[in-house]
Amino acid sequence: MASPSRTPLLNTPIEKNGHIADILVSKYGEGELFHYVIQRVGSPEIVHWGQELSFHRAMECVEEFLKSFQTKQA
Repeated sequence: MASPSRTPLLNTPIEKNGHIADILVSKYGEGELFHYVIQRVGSPEIVHWGQELSFHRAMECVEEFLKSFQTKQA
């Protein structure tokens, strides 16, 4: 049985504007690190990636990238 203080690994996929982003969490010292990877749907190529110290900030980065990409395509 997992310890209640241990955060399980999360995988949060977000699909929008022909892209898919995954946010995963890993342990980083005493805290957590949230990694995000953005790809075009159906493509193995990574178009953007990064890591943040909070889930909220990782989501913001994904949304900013997707919004920026949509603006460039218009």
